[in-house]
Amino acid sequence: MHKAYFTQDFRKHLEKLTRRDSVLKERIASKIDDMMNDPIRNSEELVGAFKGKRRAYVGKAGHRLIFGVCKECREKNYQDFNSCFECASKDISAVIFFDVIHRSEGYRNH
Repeated sequence: MHKAYFTQDFRKHLEKLTRRDSVLKERIASKIDDMMNDPIRNSEELVGAFKGKRRAYVGKAGHRLIFGVCKECREKNYQDFNSCFECASKDISAVIFFDVIHRSEGYRNH
């Protein structure tokens, strides 16, 4: 079982997206819960400027979770790409959620 950690950007954007949409908030929470068993399954590794991060779709809502898996990050030496907060203090089973965005927004710099 993995443990989830959330960046300030993730929390801020989640609040903004779900302020008036409780169904979306429940979908995102459910997706995160499902991912804690196997975060790599049903996710895609990102490339280029987002190397070291992954994305996972949230249902039919068109939203994406942008995250990193500490075990994968350390195995592939992606720490410099992800700039994870307190990386050394996180357990290898940690999953860091960087952002939640709608697909129409593209990706923000993290």
